[in-house]
Amino acid sequence: MKKSNPKSSIINHQSSIKILTFTPVWRRHEIFYICLEGIKRIKEYDPDRFDIRPFFMVSENAAARMVMSYGFDFIFVQNAPLGNKKNEGLQYAFENYEFDYILEIGSDDLITNAYLDRAEPLMRANAMQFHPSNCWFYDTISKKAALYDLPKIIGLGRFISREAISRMLLRKRQLWNSDGVRGMDTWSWRQLQQIGIESERLELNGEIHTLDIKSEININQMFKFDEVGIDPAKLLNHFPEKEKILAL
Repeated sequence: MKKSNPKSSIINHQSSIKILTFTPVWRRHEIFYICLEGIKRIKEYDPDRFDIRPFFMVSENAAARMVMSYGFDFIFVQNAPLGNKKNEGLQYAFENYEFDYILEIGSDDLITNAYLDRAEPLMRANAMQFHPSNCWFYDTISKKAALYDLPKIIGLGRFISREAISRMLLRKRQLWNSDGVRGMDTWSWRQLQQIGIESERLELNGEIHTLDIKSEININQMFKFDEVGIDPAKLLNHFPEKEKILAL
């Protein structure tokens, strides 16, 4: 999937969709291991429909070794600020890989295989950008779960087309605030809005397809979200990595 002169593409309905998972990594190695397991799972899910190439931005030797043990691709980038880390990763990915979409998955995130099925029609329709309508959380400290119905985008499960990225880069614009650590998703959403690209909302109707695993060093703690008290077992049953999560 690597190429020297990438071009924007329109997806052929008979071809597999080329997806580059896009993951910046910093610490929390016990959770990152679960993320790697989840990305390996979706990569192997249905390669005839989804040609998935995992890609990581790492800032530590330990994380690099973890990625290498799976045979996945990575680059070394200074960790802070986060916006610069993501912009450097995006520029490298755009110049070095052929893909139809990037799929944002944080180093503490999981998606279900079925999420790809739900996303496929929008990708086949060449949507410029889209995000899930809800996100589920599991907190490793309190052992509680929560559902967040998204009024706007977050990074987990967000698809951005190569065409949208190309339009940004042609205008010499950066998708994320290079000096920023927080508010990355809102910033990038507004940057794309300013060049006429809105984000479509992939309606999941409360279905469980995305999971953000919270720990003591997350930027946003789970008390910030209203619907706390959902049965964690019901939530985690949707992910093959359940036992690894419960062991945290």
